[in-house]
Amino acid sequence: GDIKISGSNNFLRIQSDGAQYAQLIHDTSDHQLKITGWSGTKIMPSSKTANALEIEGQSAQEASHLLAISSYGSTGDIMYVSSSGNVGIGKTNPPHKLDIKGSSPLIGFYGSGDEYRALIGTGGSTITGAGANDFGIRAGLSTGNILFSAGGATEMMRISASGNVGIGTSDPLDRLHISGSTGTTAGIKQSRAGTKTWSQ
Repeated sequence: GDIKISGSNNFLRIQSDGAQYAQLIHDTSDHQLKITGWSGTKIMPSSKTANALEIEGQSAQEASHLLAISSYGSTGDIMYVSSSGNVGIGKTNPPHKLDIKGSSPLIGFYGSGDEYRALIGTGGSTITGAGANDFGIRAGLSTGNILFSAGGATEMMRISASGNVGIGTSDPLDRLHISGSTGTTAGIKQSRAGTKTWSQ
C-alpha cells in the first residue's frame, strides 16, 4: 500500500542506534524532494549488472533541465544538463553540447600523474598579456608543443615549445619552417585574382 507522511515537518528519517541518520524531505519552499545523508549521499546499484542512476524526464518535457547542481542558496549555478542533452557549466539553458560560462572560463588537461599538460580558455589566464576577449591555447609543460591536423591523424603543422612554426615538419628550425617532398608541396604562394601569382 501507499505510505503517506503529513504534518509541518514532512520528512522520512532513517536512523540507526547512533545519532547518524538519512532522510527524505519535502521542501515546501519549492515543493521539491531533498535527500540528505549524515556525511553525504551515495547512490549504488543493487548489483553489478544494474544501472546506478538514471534521470528521465516526462513525455514532452517542458522544464528547461533534467539535472541541476547548485551551491547552497543558488539554483543551477554550478552545472546544468538540459532536457535536450546539453551540458552547461555555470550556464543555464545551454544551447550547445557543452557550454562553459565564467569571468575567464578555462579547460585544463592533466596527465595520469596529475602533471599539468594543456590549457584552453579565454582571457589572460591562458596567455600572458591576453585580453578579456582573447582565446588562448597553451601547452603546459616547458617541452610541450601545439600540434594541428586535418583530414586524419597525420600532423600538418606545429608550434614548438621554442616558438618556431613548422608546416610539414615536426622539427621546425626557424620561426617559419616549411618542408615537403616536392616543390609543389614545399613552398609559399601568393595569388591575387586577375593579376599575379607568385610562388617560391
